Amino acid sequence: MATMAAFEADMMRMWAKPIHATPFTRDFGRLVSRVRLVVADGHECREQDYSATTHRVAAMVDVVKTVRRHLMEVRPIAWRVLTSAQDDVDARDDAALDMLVLKYGAYKDTDDAAAELVSIVGASSPTIALVKLIHQNVVLAALCHLHAAVSSSILLKDVRSPDGWQIHIRLDPTSCQLVHVRKEQSVDTSRQYVFHPRKCNKPFVLGRFVLTWEVRCIFPRAMNELTSARLRITDLAFAADVTPDARDELRRVFVGDLFLA
Repeated sequence: MATMAAFEADMMRMWAKPIHATPFTRDFGRLVSRVRLVVADGHECREQDYSATTHRVAAMVDVVKTVRRHLMEVRPIAWRVLTSAQDDVDARDDAALDMLVLKYGAYKDTDDAAAELVSIVGASSPTIALVKLIHQNVVLAALCHLHAAVSSSILLKDVRSPDGWQIHIRLDPTSCQLVHVRKEQSVDTSRQYVFHPRKCNKPFVLGRFVLTWEVRCIFPRAMNELTSARLRITDLAFAADVTPDARDELRRVFVGDLFLA
């Protein structure tokens, strides 16, 4: 039986991997249009939505520069004053990131651009420590735990719409969050029969439903550890023709000790 502790342990191991041992450079470019980035500085929230981007490398660079700018501000002022040479390095790196946009243009294969981006910023930098979980393995790990926790007779498939998979980055004064939000829908509901626990002799069709779940990873602003990683179901929506018995059974299956709505 899957448990929250087991899932969190899986995520800790995934985050601890060096960047070259993850599919980040392969996935960042194709997933960047799913990113929503919010910077909250205590006075206001600034949000950037990359869903309409037509230039994936430019979007990748903008995400990284925004995260980097926020995390750099955590350095003590005295340290920054004494290390003006570091400011020169930061400016040089920003210029190198901007050059990636010119170098790769609207080129569709973004793997090389992502690899160069990591090289510029630093594979062990706080910025990469946050964005390195923008890849498909996070979702696959969550799905394994989700399927292990529910009946094997309930089949799901991903929702292939722009909001079927979103990646939220939130930068707060004292913490950072990276959240994968996914929607799954029922598969071939005409064949999905289950027995209601209180009406064992009367199987019924589950009907159509959409399940929304998230993986929420929380870090301190210093990005020196993964504080927590949680998998939870946030919404369970039913088609109009789903019967009360089916709704009752689906809520019983999906809303419990492991997944809290």
